[in-house]
Amino acid sequence: MKLQEAFRKVIENVNNGQRYDWYDVTSCNCGLLAQVILDRDCSQLGEMIEKDGILDCSYLASIENCQVSGLSMHSIIQALLDAGLSEKDLCEFEKLANPIIRKRAGLSLDTVSIIDYSLGGRELIVPCDFDNSNSLVAYLSAWIDLLDEQEEIDRLTKMEVAEMGVMGKPLFKGK
Repeated sequence: MKLQEAFRKVIENVNNGQRYDWYDVTSCNCGLLAQVILDRDCSQLGEMIEKDGILDCSYLASIENCQVSGLSMHSIIQALLDAGLSEKDLCEFEKLANPIIRKRAGLSLDTVSIIDYSLGGRELIVPCDFDNSNSLVAYLSAWIDLLDEQEEIDRLTKMEVAEMGVMGKPLFKGK
């Protein structure tokens, strides 16, 4: 499944009333995306993840195996990486924190400080609307647009290279 398709499915699910709760690892930003990519519902994803304290991408990635299912936590993260996300993308996505995407989505760049008690009282600096489903939809919509535009640029670049050819000779004969 293309990343844009997964994003569109998350948007559709949220718009159709899917439970969204940033403070629950199964229905936070990455949790909703993991449900789509892994083709699991909230309870099935919950069975794969040890819920205590897993609200941060770096913490999630550091856990070896889910104590409930025995499934490697790495395989959940790997599924998201295989879909086209980088580790940085995952961490930014969880907090809706990429400034380029936020700007494109018309979201505020203002931040707030929160204390995450599940991570031992660690202070996090996050966008002011990181835990809002409307912000999630706007963020994903903007990200889809940026990815689609990049694909078009890549396609046009490949066409130009093919038309230029090697040493001035076209690689193919066009009309």
